[in-house]
Amino acid sequence: METLTLAFLVAAGFVASFIDSQVGGGGVITLPALLAAGLPPAAASATNKLGGTSSALFASINYLRSGLVPMRRVWLLAPLSLVGGGIGVWAFLHSDTGWLVPAVLAVMATMAVYVLVRPKFGADDLPRVGLLPMAAMGLAALDIGTYDGLMGPGTGSFLLFALVSLLGYGFRRAAALGRVLNLASNVSALAYWIFAGHVVWAVGIPMAVSMAAGGWI
Repeated sequence: METLTLAFLVAAGFVASFIDSQVGGGGVITLPALLAAGLPPAAASATNKLGGTSSALFASINYLRSGLVPMRRVWLLAPLSLVGGGIGVWAFLHSDTGWLVPAVLAVMATMAVYVLVRPKFGADDLPRVGLLPMAAMGLAALDIGTYDGLMGPGTGSFLLFALVSLLGYGFRRAAALGRVLNLASNVSALAYWIFAGHVVWAVGIPMAVSMAAGGWI
């Protein structure tokens, strides 16, 4: 790969992870960039997951240090995200995922409209307790984790929306917990991609470094 192309991918990774660590959606930048650089879909997804895991790890460390992450919820929800990530990669390798792109764009557009018409959405941090909200969020964590392994772009935004809608968190606490859940699905998905041999390390390692910096900042 040419040096200029690699530099473009590294810069895209930094910007994407900086955005992703706050409101999600970084994969909307990095995955198309990897595809535009000429990587096949499987290699692009696998390499993108390496950078995404790096970004999520360093952002999660900072959020954990800030005290914003509700650890009891982590122990309940992270295992579901972890399982979902592996299921998603398996599904990617064994099915046609072409229908997912328009579906995801439609869902993200709907979320954007919902937030715009409700300007106070996520402004208050009033966590909901009880079995029903946690059961709903558990299902969402599994589903979103599966999507993360299957496609990836928008995972952080989906988690943020679900945590605010279902558990009543404000945006900052939702972003913190969402990063940790995203890290869980990234870890299992990346492990599967490495096992399958699709990660392009010469591209993924430089992007992982820049995305670690973006996620930390």
